[in-house]
Amino acid sequence: MTAEGGLAALWGKAGRRSLDRSALVEATKQLTRALDQIATLPPTPALRREQIKFEVALANASINTQGLCGARDESVSRPGTLVDRTGSGAGS
Repeated sequence: MTAEGGLAALWGKAGRRSLDRSALVEATKQLTRALDQIATLPPTPALRREQIKFEVALANASINTQGLCGARDESVSRPGTLVDRTGSGAGS
């Protein structure tokens, strides 16, 4: 993984840890930074899997901080769109 990809992985790891600790606002910021880093990288299957994991975690944080109706529609629907595009789930 490139240095930028490594940075995305670090932000994603921090976001998942924050989510585990119920630091939801912090998790949202960290996961968003991870996804912003991923968006600058050339697409690969491994990177797509990481992106899906981070998108699902971000949707979880958004739902828990803003409620299901308040969460950004994009953060809730985007993981499914990514899975449809790849034809496989994050665990594949």
